[in-house]
Amino acid sequence: MKIIRKASGAFQAHLSANISKLRSSSSIIISSAPSQTKDDTPQKTDQELKMFQSKIERNSAQTHFFPTMQFNLKTISYGEKTLTSAYPQQSNVNEVIELMTRTGATNIIGVGNGAAIDLAKACYYKRIADDHDDDIGELILNPSTLGAIGTATSEHCLLLDTEEEALMPVYSSSTIDKDARSIIIDESSISIPSWLTRDIQNKKRTNIATITDNVLASLVVALDAAHAMGDDGVIEEGKISCLNECIQSSARYLSSIQNSPNDFNVAENQEFAISAVLHAGQLLSFGRENSLSTRRNIAIALSASILPKHFPHGNWSTFTASLLPGVVNAVNNCDEADENEILIDSISTLLNLESQASPSHLVEWFERLDKNSMSSGVLEIPSLSSLSEGAPGFSELLTKVEDHSAFTQCVDADSDYLENILVSSLNR
Repeated sequence: MKIIRKASGAFQAHLSANISKLRSSSSIIISSAPSQTKDDTPQKTDQELKMFQSKIERNSAQTHFFPTMQFNLKTISYGEKTLTSAYPQQSNVNEVIELMTRTGATNIIGVGNGAAIDLAKACYYKRIADDHDDDIGELILNPSTLGAIGTATSEHCLLLDTEEEALMPVYSSSTIDKDARSIIIDESSISIPSWLTRDIQNKKRTNIATITDNVLASLVVALDAAHAMGDDGVIEEGKISCLNECIQSSARYLSSIQNSPNDFNVAENQEFAISAVLHAGQLLSFGRENSLSTRRNIAIALSASILPKHFPHGNWSTFTASLLPGVVNAVNNCDEADENEILIDSISTLLNLESQASPSHLVEWFERLDKNSMSSGVLEIPSLSSLSEGAPGFSELLTKVEDHSAFTQCVDADSDYLENILVSSLNR
């Protein structure tokens, strides 16, 4: 996996550097469709929301324009008007593969939100799994949102199963050339909401994660990854560095928003948010990596099994961010937590302590953060219960998580840990 990160012009630079390979065959560009909006009167137009959506559409348009018009590459398109779901489905994969087969396209370019990025990855993995003898081509991911950055940097991806009302994993193959997947982070093209809190009165904003949602979600992923690393004893090379980068970036963002709540500037803190989600994506485990002892990250385990059906009022990042109180309490209640050196080091990094911290320090930190969240009106920790719609009790939710784990043959954390997270998060 190559990550190309620039302040601007990253996508054009990558095309220019790889023009000979890309010209050898056609490329399919998978993009997400623009959000469907009603014809509002000018007085009712949400200018902040319009700017957010327009930037995503502009990045998608540029990703279509540059290959075709500037570099004279042969391209075909999918999803511009049809990929409206929050998660891609198997039917989308089948349609893309059929289109690629019919046109001879081998390169895949994904641009837009998380759905487009996941679909591009799923199609690429599908072609490899089908044992094609021809050139598999390049996979280029050009995310337009913070959530899509995390999706792009994660190893595997998820598809929505409408019958199960759950998300099913699609796994990357170990035979994939790691340099064949390129992730373009063009900081000038990333669309980030300018608003800091969720507006439950504005239905069009309900399923859009704020910048804070993405940072808190990254922290949930990182803390759970630290907990799992200490338990498993199997640590992939580079994961500790990635873990520290994620936690440090999250801590800097949260420190900034707490120290200057009235003068908080989204643009000035964009760097911290991008770094947090970029590294969080690389920390996501799906329960089948490296060895059977590697468990699923709690963000994957819970979102895949219960998010689509029971928590429809929040996207993946907001849902994951709402798990922070649960993860903090679950970590604190683990008997082995004090002996988990990776976890303790991570807590110390988060709290900026030179001496080693403890899980109880993490609880104290969260209580201060939560108090600040309720009083500042700027820093908001999403509530899991506010995202639900007719969700059953935690016992039934836990059963759904365990059933999903068995169905997908994934390894999860023990039931006490899962139960603690669900109970603490739902009761907040």
